[in-house]
Amino acid sequence: MVKDKSLGVFFDPHDLALLKKSGFLSLESGILAYSRGEWGQEFVKRGEETGEELLLVAGPGDYEKKGVEIRGWFSGTGKGKNSVYLLRMGGIRLLNLGKVELPFSEKIIEEVGVVDVLFLPLGGEGTGLGVKEAVKFISLFSPQIVIPMNFEEEGDEETKGLVRMEEFLKEIDAPGLKPVEKLLVRSGELPEERQIVWLKRH
Repeated sequence: MVKDKSLGVFFDPHDLALLKKSGFLSLESGILAYSRGEWGQEFVKRGEETGEELLLVAGPGDYEKKGVEIRGWFSGTGKGKNSVYLLRMGGIRLLNLGKVELPFSEKIIEEVGVVDVLFLPLGGEGTGLGVKEAVKFISLFSPQIVIPMNFEEEGDEETKGLVRMEEFLKEIDAPGLKPVEKLLVRSGELPEERQIVWLKRH
């Protein structure tokens, strides 16, 4: 989850319990952004029933809520029609590639340009990027902060068979990196050198 003051943005949540645990539902309002549009309908319906201020972002287009701007594009040509989202929040540009598909659109690369934070989906064929492909995507958008997602986690059956974080860290020559609980990013205080941030899964 990404949050700024009273508003949170949650990418691809599937579990109401996870939303509650994250603190998302205690915020004044929120944005649910789905890389596959059909995933979000249940939560939007629940939000309408409870009166929560939830905005569903599910596909290409421009969205805005309380000063947070999101632009979405379809990427790739697969049946799932993955959506890529550029988020402008608190003066920071964040790019979430979702379950990215290849080949990737040159038009999206041109329109997005350089970003501050890149959410990078590992995983492997059909679920994200292989290690070498992931490294290429970092060079495409020149982010100051890279946050890997969708990788195998020890003892988690759901992620078994995905790319292991250790494989990725070896490829980028950062073998000693350790996971952290959370990341605080402020506009004007981005690191001078690129930083890879391994966030613990909650």
